[in-house]
Amino acid sequence: MEAYVFIRATANKIPAVQAALRDVPGIKRVNPVWGVPDIIALAEVSDLGALRDLVLNRVQRVEGVTETDTHIVIE
Repeated sequence: MEAYVFIRATANKIPAVQAALRDVPGIKRVNPVWGVPDIIALAEVSDLGALRDLVLNRVQRVEGVTETDTHIVIE
C-alpha cells in the first residue's frame, strides 16, 4: 500500500528532516514544498500495521518533525 505523509517541521530543521527521512525504509520519495506542509513523503509498505509503525515509530521520531498527516492512497 502507498500513503502520502504530510510533514511539518521546525523551520531550521527542514533540510535535516528531509535527509533523515531519505534513509527510512519504506519511504520512497521525500520532497520539500512551499507552504503547509513543509515536506511530503511517499511511503510504500505492506499493510496498515507497517504504515502505523513507519509513521509513529520512524517518521514522528525524527528530530525536527512537529506534526504528521497521513493520506492512504486508494486504488
